[in-house]
Amino acid sequence: MKIVHINATDSRGGAAIAAFRHCEAMREAGLDAEMLVLVHEKKSVPYVHSIIANGKWAKIKSVLINQIMRFLLIKEADLIYIHWVAGSMLSTREIERVLKLGKPVRWYMHDMNPVTGGCHHAMDCEQYKTECKNCPFLRTHPLGLDLAFRQFKVRMKRWSVYANLEAYTPSAWLGKCVMESALWKNHKVTVFPNVFDLK
Repeated sequence: MKIVHINATDSRGGAAIAAFRHCEAMREAGLDAEMLVLVHEKKSVPYVHSIIANGKWAKIKSVLINQIMRFLLIKEADLIYIHWVAGSMLSTREIERVLKLGKPVRWYMHDMNPVTGGCHHAMDCEQYKTECKNCPFLRTHPLGLDLAFRQFKVRMKRWSVYANLEAYTPSAWLGKCVMESALWKNHKVTVFPNVFDLK
């Protein structure tokens, strides 16, 4: 079984560390697991692939590498894990393109961003349970647009119809948030704790 983990980086931040550990644990178990990242810092790890090249030609190279690596790795995968993909890694539309492949996709959530209109933690706000309208955390857009509401509706339209999408969370608390989100009401949610190497 070929598995691809998608995350913004391979080592910067908690989600990156957790995603890399998941990938390593799967390889230890004999699975063919690889990572696709935007920023590659573990240069000596052959199963981590970057879609951004370093140097002054980075923008041009990243477009080419993006098309080649993203779709070769993803099209060959039997199972796709999405981790933390904010910060220009995958847009809402690109996530839908992955879902359209029909492969099993497991979104391993490291924060609340995938269940809201943009918040990484909703604090006491529970509007993600309905539609993320009039977000108390985002400043009003100069043109009066409700950005969180718009993003929530776009996500609802692009993700809710795909039965191949499931959510994994590292905690029961986040799992409950996902189950209560209007965005995820049609998807299976599983609590799947983070892993770490006991050695």
